[in-house]
Amino acid sequence: MDTVGLVTCSNSPQLTSSDQLLVRPLQKQGFNPVAVAWDDPDIDWSKFDVLIFRSCWNYHLHYEKFLAWLDHLETLRVPTLNPIPIIRWNSNKKYLKDLECKGVQIVPTVFLEKGEKYYLSDIAQHKKWKDLVIKPAIGLYSYNVKFIKQNEYNKKQKEFEKLSAESGVLVQPHMKGTECSLVFIGNEFSHAVRKVPRHIIQQAAAVMKKVNSPLLYARVDAIVQNDTFYLMELECIEPKLYFDLCPRAPTKFAQALQSNANFV
Repeated sequence: MDTVGLVTCSNSPQLTSSDQLLVRPLQKQGFNPVAVAWDDPDIDWSKFDVLIFRSCWNYHLHYEKFLAWLDHLETLRVPTLNPIPIIRWNSNKKYLKDLECKGVQIVPTVFLEKGEKYYLSDIAQHKKWKDLVIKPAIGLYSYNVKFIKQNEYNKKQKEFEKLSAESGVLVQPHMKGTECSLVFIGNEFSHAVRKVPRHIIQQAAAVMKKVNSPLLYARVDAIVQNDTFYLMELECIEPKLYFDLCPRAPTKFAQALQSNANFV
């Protein structure tokens, strides 16, 4: 029986209620699923047949340590899902720039390297943007994401500079529209948090095809404005996959792991 490590983190070592729904389907497929924190120093990683990243939600706070851990897994030749090159790439939001270069329509973004100094007012004026959203290049969910109104550029400039000094920064216009999250399992559309038109599913699937690697799972987060699809995030590391909202999804996940030999 293959031992599958479902990767969590030390400050939240147990599986989420959603991910707990994976346990029985994985067992039915002949796997032995075990929750394991990536930052637990006492773990012998060589004992796992495969590691699946799930709720490693503190990696952005210990980023260099996380990257070193990935290197260690490669040295041990422990298979991971998604693959380590994808995890590294996806851990920095500059991956959006790569996808944009491949023709994916992303939320308009100015990408700034760590320490680059710009005035918010100059960026907004040059791009003809009004309200802004700034976010660190390395971060989860709403971590250090800030909404800045048009009349607050000067007031928030020091806050922006502090964030820029700590990491790369993305500056985007605040866009109004319908936000949607689409879950893919085994590179195929599985379910969405809200009902979405077929053309949105097709556009999300087109984003998935731009990734040069098979993926066990991914979540495509987008905003739809005036019927136009804009990619916000392609989450390939630790996204919530909403197994609790789609009863068939955990079984599909386990079957995808079992049936796709290319994954491991």
